[in-house]
Amino acid sequence: KPDNLYLLPDGTVKLTDFGIARIMGEPSLTGAGQVFGTPSYMSPEQIAGKPVDERTDLYSLGVMAYEMLTGRKPFVGENVVALTYQILNVEPSPPPGIPPDLGEFVRKGMAKESADRFQSSRQMIDALRSLPSMGGAPVMAPSGSPATVGGGPATVYPDPNLPPGFPTGLPGNTPTYPPGAWMPRRRFTLSEGARQFLLALAGGVLLGTLIVVGMLGVRNAYEDYAKSFRVKAGINLYNQALDAYKQGRYREAARDFEIVTRRARGTELETLSMDGMVQSYLHLGNAEMGRDLNKAESFFQQAIKADPSYARSYLYLGDVLERKGHFQSAIETWQRAVDLDGFGEVGSEARRQMSIAYYNRGVAAFNVNDRPAAREYWQKAIEVDPAGPIARRAEESIGRLYTSPFPGM
Repeated sequence: KPDNLYLLPDGTVKLTDFGIARIMGEPSLTGAGQVFGTPSYMSPEQIAGKPVDERTDLYSLGVMAYEMLTGRKPFVGENVVALTYQILNVEPSPPPGIPPDLGEFVRKGMAKESADRFQSSRQMIDALRSLPSMGGAPVMAPSGSPATVGGGPATVYPDPNLPPGFPTGLPGNTPTYPPGAWMPRRRFTLSEGARQFLLALAGGVLLGTLIVVGMLGVRNAYEDYAKSFRVKAGINLYNQALDAYKQGRYREAARDFEIVTRRARGTELETLSMDGMVQSYLHLGNAEMGRDLNKAESFFQQAIKADPSYARSYLYLGDVLERKGHFQSAIETWQRAVDLDGFGEVGSEARRQMSIAYYNRGVAAFNVNDRPAAREYWQKAIEVDPAGPIARRAEESIGRLYTSPFPGM
């Protein structure tokens, strides 16, 4: 389908997304009765659950050719059932406004029966290149020269078995066709018994389809009802959690918010509850900062687990890690906050914290007379927050590094 084709600037076409593809001869990805794919580009045999081969891919390419030439899909329907019925039973309307030979090429590529299509991509390419509208060579008589009668142009009579505009042969001679071109089929008629059988079969298929659609509708209605019931039940618990949060009972609030988040999946209530759970854990973590750093770290980690995209959780966790002496982990955690918030309030504060940590590391290195390390840390303090106040102090310290016994605080 068009979504899976990319045209590069140099004209190369790349085919992507092989999520449901399989190697010929390998076990099928789908079970009995299962069909995967985009309906508009699926071949009749694929929709019917029959064995498929490369000719199915050529059918999809024919659909794409039709769409590229006309700006619309050959089959449309109000729903999947109507669309698949057309693919199985209705011939597409001739592509308007294009040369007849190109239209016939597309029609052959989209033949209902795989045996009536091009049998290989090479055959399809050769047929396309041979079309007169694509600059192909004119059809030659057996002698190797353009067909003439009496030295003048041949009179060409239309063959009723050929589509309009398709090349024909000379009167009384066997028509000649480009390599891989469509060949006229013998006309046939169905017996009355066969016709009745096919009508009955089509009716059975349609009835089965309607039953399946009805069952799907019932299931969807039940799922909507169950979702609505879960949301109503979740609202009561959400209000309860909100009251606990306002009263400072953050453990209770975090627990109830988490329950609502699980119950209200895919709704706005889930988002609100997740935010309440994160804020509850942040309050719990901040309360432990002056008492138990391990507990504080645990609460901040739970806030990150609840919502990995909330930058403030990483800001607070980085402070805990730095106080526990985990310098590199603190730097990496603050950097995560910067990545999420950029130059916002939280991102700017994370930069300031990193700058302070680097500056203090530089002072510690200077105090043990490791001046190269001190210079490196102060330089990083400048890089992470060049506009901050710590950057100016670091620049002054670097300037006095070899002229003063201490950089000054």
